[in-house]
Amino acid sequence: MPTDVTDREGCRRMVKDAADHLGGLDILFNNAISYGRGNEDACWDATLKSGLNAVWAASMASVPYLAESGKGVILTTGSVAGTRFAWSTPAYSAAKAGVVGLTRWLAKDLGSKGIRANCLCPGLIETPLWHNPGEPYDATFQRWVEMTPLGRAGRPEEVARLALFLVSDEASFITGQDIAIDGGFCVGMRFEVDV
Repeated sequence: MPTDVTDREGCRRMVKDAADHLGGLDILFNNAISYGRGNEDACWDATLKSGLNAVWAASMASVPYLAESGKGVILTTGSVAGTRFAWSTPAYSAAKAGVVGLTRWLAKDLGSKGIRANCLCPGLIETPLWHNPGEPYDATFQRWVEMTPLGRAGRPEEVARLALFLVSDEASFITGQDIAIDGGFCVGMRFEVDV
């Protein structure tokens, strides 16, 4: 269902339409962000609207459906850029920090309704956003790879496996958490040069 994630009402409508189409909802996965175009203010507004306001709107619209399911889950993609340190743009870091705080509030407020809320926080993941697949990394990406304790970037399927775990019954007692998937980047960047 194509949706403009900078439009709160559009996000609410998307949740309702999905619930109507599917006969209810068990899971809401907030996984979209737009950086916008134009000057700094335009980019800031687009990023916060899509990366934080949309999460708020979709999450709150999903509550009646998730509560009715008896085992509802809200999962949001955050970033280590919003939880551990600031990289990327100021708006991106602010939006991702905001969704971590919102996730904690959702977990606290919705737990009594049987709804869990968690946030997965990727670090350096090898996606087309960073580079064209199959091409060499640029110097910045390569340096980050070298500083990652596991010595490589993550793969999209690794993030997908964490997402599937967090929405599954196996994670039924996990809520209110921001979980980094970053190859150890945030807990101990390697500044040494291997010799």
